[in-house]
Amino acid sequence: MDGDGDGAVAAAELRGWLLRTRGRARAEELQRGRERYDRNGDGAVSWDEYRGEAYGNPEDGFGDGADPAAYGALLARDRRRFEAADRDGDGVATGPELEAFLHPEDFEHMRDIVLKV
Repeated sequence: MDGDGDGAVAAAELRGWLLRTRGRARAEELQRGRERYDRNGDGAVSWDEYRGEAYGNPEDGFGDGADPAAYGALLARDRRRFEAADRDGDGVATGPELEAFLHPEDFEHMRDIVLKV
């Protein structure tokens, strides 16, 4: 943190350290998300891949004992978020689209989705 080695951490040094640390953590988290959700290994995450990994198979009722209304609401919310992140409309999220889907709070074009109740 003490970038200039003066034995003290100035506000700018702390800010820089926090931004670097957050950036590394974000990159690692994005890679884990890509590995988890990209089930066919093509480098892109489709809605079906995400839904299957996050919610399970719809033919199985999304798991025993689940509240169908709550699951439906979460699924609809995630679908809206996925579609908003998929800027080119090709049905898959890659690179910045996947990051916008996983972390919509950091993207201007996703603000309405984050704020939507």
